[in-house]
Amino acid sequence: MTKLNFFILRKSAVFTLVAILLLGCSDRTNPVVSDGNLSDELPYSINNFQPPKNFVAIYEPEMVLVEAGTFIMGCPPEHEDDCHEAWKPAHEVTLTNNYYIGKYQVTQKLWRLVMMGTELEDPSAFKGDNLPIESVSWDDIVNEFLPKLNALAGKEYRLPTEAEWEFAARGGNESKGYKYSGSDDPDEVATYTNGQIFYPNPTTVVGSLKANELGIHDMSGNVLEWVNDKYSRYTADPKTNPAGAEISSQRISRGGAWSNAYEDALRVYARVSTISNHQSSTYGFRLAISPSTNSIKERPREIPQR
Repeated sequence: MTKLNFFILRKSAVFTLVAILLLGCSDRTNPVVSDGNLSDELPYSINNFQPPKNFVAIYEPEMVLVEAGTFIMGCPPEHEDDCHEAWKPAHEVTLTNNYYIGKYQVTQKLWRLVMMGTELEDPSAFKGDNLPIESVSWDDIVNEFLPKLNALAGKEYRLPTEAEWEFAARGGNESKGYKYSGSDDPDEVATYTNGQIFYPNPTTVVGSLKANELGIHDMSGNVLEWVNDKYSRYTADPKTNPAGAEISSQRISRGGAWSNAYEDALRVYARVSTISNHQSSTYGFRLAISPSTNSIKERPREIPQR
């Protein structure tokens, strides 16, 4: 064998070894945070849909307890000149029941785990296991995702009501009265455009920014969050456990999104309404659940450092 042939064979072997190593690693990602749980990869493939028996222990979203309370919902009087009409008037709301709400926005990893093998398996425009799921409609969530998740988990996850969402965003009974969820400075707590262009992913990994008073992340910015309510205009009279309009073609979303160039839409009382089948890379959601004997194990809540 000539020196030239030996060199060619040796070089070919090196390329083959590198290719094998790359293929072996191509489907793995570095775990960061996935709805409060760490995991390298999904435990099954499209062609072999076998959710693990310990699904709840491994993949159950981390939830935060929000205790019942009373708060002022909507645009406060001191900001009325700078508020959209749909955010007014401010009114007293009482929530009589404790509930749990997601510590993080639902991630793409959790969505794919539940929706594996369906047409809605991977709808997001900006790909990443630990980025928030987006490009999903209210109909997709309520009619497709939630029934499948609840069948796997044996629980009754749901979307929060608009009042539950705002009370949690404000910090519940521990509220400090911030304009945004967890701060008066949107750059501390929110992912939003702010006149900049982000490529390729304008969304950020859930939980990357400062939490609010209850330890909940991203309730300002990143993606808008669908809530359960149908849209209606506010009235000034006090309300108890409001659940939105009975008849409306519009559903509500909250929190603002990465696409917002200004801070107004990130405020804890800002609201948006649109049709329930609307899909956009600015729309995602977080989960809620009511306490019950089969609902969720209460986890110790970490009070964020200020």
